[in-house]
Amino acid sequence: APCGAVLVHGPTGSVVGTGVSGHDADNHATRAALTAAGVVTTPLREWAVQFPGGAAQRRLLSECTLYLTSEPSHRRRGSAVPPVAGLVAASGVRSVVIGLEDAVASDANRGAAALHAAGIDVSVGLTVREDCKALLRSFRRRARSKLRSQARTHFRTTGRPLGFLHCSVIDS
Repeated sequence: APCGAVLVHGPTGSVVGTGVSGHDADNHATRAALTAAGVVTTPLREWAVQFPGGAAQRRLLSECTLYLTSEPSHRRRGSAVPPVAGLVAASGVRSVVIGLEDAVASDANRGAAALHAAGIDVSVGLTVREDCKALLRSFRRRARSKLRSQARTHFRTTGRPLGFLHCSVIDS
């Protein structure tokens, strides 16, 4: 999902990192914000997180709040990308503010629940809910379409993506 992330240091109110994602699976807003804050993230079976700044960098991140336009995913994207909620938990951030729950009804609030289970203070849809809804309106409409729902169901049952073959016959 197109998403934005801002990492804000609580005591000073300064922005530590920002990130924006599009539809590219490798470009995720949360990962970009953490990278901008100097954290090295590597997607393996789970997220490998390194802190080149050592204990000072870990302490800084533990005092930060991560603001997200949309809820982080709680499930893997394919075989290469672990859940983004796991990345947030591994980063050491102690507080997350989510503007809007997941667009897919069956996945709504599961990312927030995973963060809460990891001991992170999570707030969903407080003051920016309507702004986030306006930003993500077209994406949410596509994500909730009948065809997308059928594709998700097909992938969950078969483990393969749903594909269509289009053939056109030209009469000559």
